[in-house]
Amino acid sequence: MSTQTIQLQLTLTEPLVLSQSNATEGAHQSLDYIPGATILGAMAAQHYRDFKQQGKAYELFHSGKVRFHNAYPLVNDQPSYPVPLSLHYDKLGEKEEPINYLHKTYATEEGNDPNKIKQVIQGKQHRKGYVSTTQNHQAWSFFEPEKTLQMRTAINPKKGKAQESQLYGYQLLKAGTQYLVQISCDDAELAQQLEATLNGQKDLLIGRSRSAQYGKVQLSVQAAKTNQANKPIIKIDDEDHLILWLASDMAIYNQHGQPTLSPSLQDMGLKVQGEFISAKSFVRTRQYAPYNGFRKSYDLERQVLTQGSILTYKLTGAFSEADMQTLQQGIGAYTENGLGQVVLDNSFKLLQQSEISLQKPKAQRQTQSVQNPNTALMAYLVEQAQQREVDAKYAEAIDGLLNELQKLYQSARNYNGLMPGQAFGPGKTQWGALRNYATQVKNKKDLQDKLFEGQDAFIKKSDKDWAVSTGHTTFKNWLADLVNKETNDLTLIRGLAFKVNQNKILLALMEGK
Repeated sequence: MSTQTIQLQLTLTEPLVLSQSNATEGAHQSLDYIPGATILGAMAAQHYRDFKQQGKAYELFHSGKVRFHNAYPLVNDQPSYPVPLSLHYDKLGEKEEPINYLHKTYATEEGNDPNKIKQVIQGKQHRKGYVSTTQNHQAWSFFEPEKTLQMRTAINPKKGKAQESQLYGYQLLKAGTQYLVQISCDDAELAQQLEATLNGQKDLLIGRSRSAQYGKVQLSVQAAKTNQANKPIIKIDDEDHLILWLASDMAIYNQHGQPTLSPSLQDMGLKVQGEFISAKSFVRTRQYAPYNGFRKSYDLERQVLTQGSILTYKLTGAFSEADMQTLQQGIGAYTENGLGQVVLDNSFKLLQQSEISLQKPKAQRQTQSVQNPNTALMAYLVEQAQQREVDAKYAEAIDGLLNELQKLYQSARNYNGLMPGQAFGPGKTQWGALRNYATQVKNKKDLQDKLFEGQDAFIKKSDKDWAVSTGHTTFKNWLADLVNKETNDLTLIRGLAFKVNQNKILLALMEGK
């Protein structure tokens, strides 16, 4: 029996709020993927009644014959999967490429075995982000969806104003981000009915605050196709190993009906015989109770192996087509919500490599130029924004000159062997006069004449304060170079002369305090 797959491309037309936790206190954290249960719930909210009239509601939403997978980011038009937990990177940053610990181990003694990592490398597990392959499967990309934070406040319904002590924040997935979700169907006829329904639908509303300005998602349906999978078998030490790379959380119950976090192959419904290899398995776990919005209550608590986990089994028997079909249909419980999915497409080839070069893809969002309205208000706002940008650049430049001037004063004090309490160099009066000259003149040439030219120059050759040596220059030469580089508007010189007399460090250096 072949599995039919419907692919949906989801584009966030509005920011999306998907909470990691149901807690109402503390910092809000958002998921970076769209859970299959969320997509199932959004579909059921709009189409459950229609399918119930056709007698298909149970088969579609409850039986497990239709599985709504998690939606993961679409990277360079290719699907992505949670980073496998077998990938580790050098904690000290000396080695950029992640190491696949499926094929490497720590060296316990000196040697040149290439499959062993020297103990000096401190491996840190990759726990965030997604990996994607190119169309030819020759390169790999690493991607983390972009998030942002927005503050909100509750409104007092009686006064129409902000409610006191009701400020809260949402962490959001940014609008424009694209996701890819697969819906797997064991029934070809049911897949066709569902695809026809989705083709007539343009948008979904998912996540929190859907009635406000969040949660609108645009749908783009791709044709249903037969899923051709690859056997997840890798040779380790010349022996066949079954490697299960979890594409989603997995909830497994043992033969006694109890949840287990170290499942056997039989617990997962596979017929193949094999031994669980804990040294080559990389798992994380969590427990949670999902909230059902229709029943307005919590479901049973689930104990799951988290997405990205790697389960390794040393095979002692043959892996059959029946086992492959079991993997395709999902493992364990809650498969209709997307749980129990494993990576079986060509992305699985990532785990066959011992060292992987992960590249960051190009920005996913494309910005469009917007024409400003031709109004007096818009012209004023644009002018003010440009002025603020210029002011910020000048402020940064002036701060840099102040730091440079502090070093000059300190260097001059050390070079001339001055004692504490002994004032030297240009003081507050000279810098104040410099500011007045810079304010009075119209351009750079006039300022240079006022400062350095003629018998009435502000800084004469005999001026001992400006002639103090710093070891490699004098204050006069430093100021002359600065004025020579200045533009005609003299904003930098005026700002510097004003800030010098407000800088406590400089004033202390001048006075020898």
